[in-house]
Amino acid sequence: MKFLFVLFTAFLLVACGGKPVAKYAANSFEQPVLVNVKIDPEDVESGEYIQDELTKTVANRLNLQITKNVDKAKGYILVNIYAVNTSPANYDDDGNVIRYSVNAAIKFAMQDKKGFWTKNIVTNEFVSVKAQSLLSQTDKHKAEKAAIRKAMDAFIIAVINRSKE
Repeated sequence: MKFLFVLFTAFLLVACGGKPVAKYAANSFEQPVLVNVKIDPEDVESGEYIQDELTKTVANRLNLQITKNVDKAKGYILVNIYAVNTSPANYDDDGNVIRYSVNAAIKFAMQDKKGFWTKNIVTNEFVSVKAQSLLSQTDKHKAEKAAIRKAMDAFIIAVINRSKE
């Protein structure tokens, strides 16, 4: 059954002119690419997670070569500004918070074959809690990571759209 699903999906991509994400990235970026996140000393944990996710996204999903050497880089993908925060989203009838919104705002700055461009991406993830209970650190971290991963997905879409321009 799995085989049929994969075969059907591959057929649809070919029939609809689908192109792998890596092809769009290769059309957009000269390689190797410098990938870096400027870590905010006030939010080191989020910055390090964004760096890890961005590196994985560029290497594995966009299939671009990464360099740490600025002199060898022919393109770059940088994050100099980011913010991850939590705020109440929903309350019960008694005014107790029952749902939080965890937001990730990331500003990407890139140099590709067409020149310099930026993309601001804001995503969020929701966490439900019992009335009169605090948001646990574990749930908060899970939601932060999910919001950051959503931002990486939106980043890939931005690269695809840029390639089509």
